[in-house]
Amino acid sequence: MEVAAVLGDFAPALRLLPEVERSRARALGGYTSALFERARSGDDRQDPLNRRARLESIERLVDDLDRSLAGPAGELPAPVRPMGLEHRRRPWPRTALDELATAARHRATTPRLETRREWFSSALRFAAALACAQLGSPQPPEVARFAAALVRLSMLQNLGAELDAGRCPLSIEELPAEGEKPDLRAVVAAVRYECSRLRPDLLAVGKALPTLPGAYQRATTYLLLAGLRLLADLEDADSLMLTDPPRFGPITRAMLLLKARRGAAASLAE
Repeated sequence: MEVAAVLGDFAPALRLLPEVERSRARALGGYTSALFERARSGDDRQDPLNRRARLESIERLVDDLDRSLAGPAGELPAPVRPMGLEHRRRPWPRTALDELATAARHRATTPRLETRREWFSSALRFAAALACAQLGSPQPPEVARFAAALVRLSMLQNLGAELDAGRCPLSIEELPAEGEKPDLRAVVAAVRYECSRLRPDLLAVGKALPTLPGAYQRATTYLLLAGLRLLADLEDADSLMLTDPPRFGPITRAMLLLKARRGAAASLAE
């Protein structure tokens, strides 16, 4: 799947990065997406045979990545080839890549997380690994909180499609066990609860914004503006959000890009 399709309404942030950083983000996004496609394949994560098949698929991809990072090694699958090229331009932090693989393994074997706290913690670790991998070093806690908020927003935006597929990214504490059809009122209540927790995490990045490279300041500003806009749309949504979730049109995307291009400080002040 194309990285832009995976990023959805957050994809325009890539336009604000220089080509070398945009190429790195596309490589990382493609590899991470491939990892989690393998983690989510099949219908029943509780079946030991299905779990084993998913884990074996993930391990093959991780092995292919290792070969790609070590240097040209014959035929390699598409998701890892760009990772090797980018690694020779600027090495990926190994701990971050390991954390992404660990997150995929956990997703492949764990039917549902039990509590909201576990879900928040899982999203935070995953987002921190993504930010570290993209920028090349561990980032301040505010950046990880912000990235995790974007991950959670994307999950909420795509909640209807996940439920239709028999999956639920939210914890059992919030919605019934997987395989059961959740009550629409419970879904709306869960979405609104998540939204109430997201705004502080999105705004937390303001403290860390001046420490980011200039191009990343503009891209992060777009992500913040887009996140706040999407959050407002989700807060106003009802059960229809499951079949018709809020999405940005081209005018909204262009407007947010224009604000981000004006500069981080000016956009945040508006």
